[in-house]
Amino acid sequence: MCLCVVQTRIILDCGEDNVCVPDLTLTSEVGTDRLLIGDNHPALLVITAENRGEGAYETELEIRPPANTHYQSMVTDREGFSRLFCAQKKENQTAVVVCELGNPMKQGQKLQAGLFFSVGNLEKVESHVSFTLQIKSKNSQNPDSNVDQLRIDVSAEAALEMRGGSSPPECVLPIAKWEQKERPANLEEVGPLVEHVYEVTLYGSLRKETKHLRHLSL
Repeated sequence: MCLCVVQTRIILDCGEDNVCVPDLTLTSEVGTDRLLIGDNHPALLVITAENRGEGAYETELEIRPPANTHYQSMVTDREGFSRLFCAQKKENQTAVVVCELGNPMKQGQKLQAGLFFSVGNLEKVESHVSFTLQIKSKNSQNPDSNVDQLRIDVSAEAALEMRGGSSPPECVLPIAKWEQKERPANLEEVGPLVEHVYEVTLYGSLRKETKHLRHLSL
């Protein structure tokens, strides 16, 4: 049996002091105008990561999404966008999405990417959902970037449609064989019965709902 030992030497480009000090910067924007309750379209986050300093090791983008949110996929059809390896995991019972940016992320390296997220239970959201983003590395000095907060408004859309008719469609006066009573004892003595039927339809981002309403008049 042969016991083999393999050694790997990592060449650091960290200047004369051999200590890498990165300068990680993060900018992000929302690629989705708003989220509609009941709609299945995902939220899009567009990020730009850059290292203006020395090499950053085991560099990762961390995204903390709102509750009931799941990472779906990367944008693959835009020129200049990078395809990152991202995974969603639990950290202290909180979901976090981690994307690998490089080991190392070299000086002057800049990349852009888009990430899709599905957001659930929007009907329980008051007005918006928020994402927290930051780049982190394992360097001993200046390891992290700035923290970015992204907010996406949540709203609902609805349109109301109403139509109806009466039965009979018209009443001809004077009414044959009917005389007005000063003190009517039943409905027939008050006047002929007319039934109004209305159909009310709500078209909204929550659902489509139709109700039939009946109204009687004399």
